[in-house]
Amino acid sequence: MNKERGAFITLHRPKLKLQKLTIYKCFMSIWFVLLCRPISIYYFSQEGSLNSIYIWISRILAIIAIILIVIYRNRRDSIINWIVILSLSLLTATIIENGSLRRYFTLFYPLIALCCLVTVQLRNEKKMTEFINAISNLFFVLCLLNLVCILYNSQLFGMDTYLIGIKNQIGYALNIGLLLVYMDAYIRRDKFKLHVYICIYFLTVVKVASSSSFIGASIILLYFLVPFIRKMILKIDFRIMLIGYIFLFVGIVFFSTVVLNLEPVKFFIEDILGKNVTLTNRTVIWVKVISGIIQKPFLGHGIQESSNLFYIHIDFWNRVAVDGTYSAHNQILQTLYEGGTIAIALIFSLLWHVGKEIKECSNDNISSICKLMLIVTLVMMLAESPGLDSLLIIVTLVSVFVKKMKIEG
Repeated sequence: MNKERGAFITLHRPKLKLQKLTIYKCFMSIWFVLLCRPISIYYFSQEGSLNSIYIWISRILAIIAIILIVIYRNRRDSIINWIVILSLSLLTATIIENGSLRRYFTLFYPLIALCCLVTVQLRNEKKMTEFINAISNLFFVLCLLNLVCILYNSQLFGMDTYLIGIKNQIGYALNIGLLLVYMDAYIRRDKFKLHVYICIYFLTVVKVASSSSFIGASIILLYFLVPFIRKMILKIDFRIMLIGYIFLFVGIVFFSTVVLNLEPVKFFIEDILGKNVTLTNRTVIWVKVISGIIQKPFLGHGIQESSNLFYIHIDFWNRVAVDGTYSAHNQILQTLYEGGTIAIALIFSLLWHVGKEIKECSNDNISSICKLMLIVTLVMMLAESPGLDSLLIIVTLVSVFVKKMKIEG
């Protein structure tokens, strides 16, 4: 009788273990998506009760994640320190400049909590494997559903509908998903899901027709299709890439705000070629942003009620072409305006620190994909202001995963 009972227990233990694993993956997926918020908040904000439930659940989970990092934290988790210092810098600017504390906390408490959650869940090999698998599957499904919605908008909804953010910012959620799917493919030695995800990524970007996302998708496609590009990214230190990126940023802003405003250049482009010299109004916005940065260069103007802070009015060929309030359409400029040179110095110091960690990683595949996703996200940010969320989430994933690879191989 005891033998039969023992056999019965042994037989059902794997099933119980599988159920626990499934529950863990489902719970982590819900936790991650509530903090990361890749699903547009627009859908929640249309219904008061749904919005309230969403906000309160995300707050509770954020508090739990922060408590977990306090319990399990060790000295190697320096990435959290960097993000907290950056958030305190922006908080100081927001308080001094009478900015919006409500919007500040709405932006930063889920971000800090998410970084804490990632750090805690990736602290050992078993949890890391299952956590990355769960979140990568989540992003895979979300991005696939998002593509279906985009392809069949008129039939399904009768209007443009996006599941992972507004039109021009879809590429950033896709970047987070690609990094996670690649990590999962590396751990499980199965690239089928990765190849399908790359197809979803590219089809989504082509259909959405966002220029910044298209540039990012093109770089990613070249990386996977051209071996020379992969070797080049592998050989170049990310810190050298970062220095090159700073020069690229300065060059683009200088060319757009100074060279394109020279009368001979404007005459040739507008009068002879009949084209708009403002790069879809970006140059006009950037001039206003730079003048605001010069006024408060160190701490900036703080986080305000909206990122759309710059009013522009443009007449083009005797008609009003643009009249409205816009964001900086460049995340570096937006951060300089909101947090000043102190915030930007902290961000680039953090990226430099992560670049050093990538350099110490002995795994070529992991170091090259980490460099790729960081530089692609930074390049895309030269033309849009999506916020710092996507960059800091990718930085956290890269830092923790690379460190884990270095310690455990």
